[in-house]
Amino acid sequence: MYTVRYNSVNDSFILQGEGGEYGTAIASQVLAPYTIGTDNGIVTGTMANKGATVLQVNALNQKVTIPQGYHDGTGYAMATYAPSQYYSSGAYGADAKRTFTWNFPWRIIVIKSSRGNINIYMSEYTESFWGGGNYMPGFMNNTPTSCDPFLYVEGGYYTIEVFGDNK
Repeated sequence: MYTVRYNSVNDSFILQGEGGEYGTAIASQVLAPYTIGTDNGIVTGTMANKGATVLQVNALNQKVTIPQGYHDGTGYAMATYAPSQYYSSGAYGADAKRTFTWNFPWRIIVIKSSRGNINIYMSEYTESFWGGGNYMPGFMNNTPTSCDPFLYVEGGYYTIEVFGDNK
């Protein structure tokens, strides 16, 4: 159905198109399978419904492409750090001063005590650590490939785990 109007000033008719004015959306901007009216008739939308999209990042500095389409707002991105290198000291007592070394730059150092305390050190935050508890260690000397932790004798036994990359 078309609307025709008469313009008495110009003594002419104006064809307004089917149903009057339409918006500017095209099929790729309308969620499938919904439809829109256009001057060319009814058009079915082609935009994909991605719903709750979950994006997984598995490597340091990895870029993940957000897929085109509609997202319902409940999706999220999740990063999992999977180091390519690992070192463990095994359990040792605090009565002997030790320097621990490995052959890769560390990103995360986890120190656990037999008393259930955990400290986590991250290379990006050299002035900070997370975790703690009584008798937990600190670093006296620290390089990208070694640490010389200060340990408390009353802390029980400790285990150092080091995570890093070949880069």
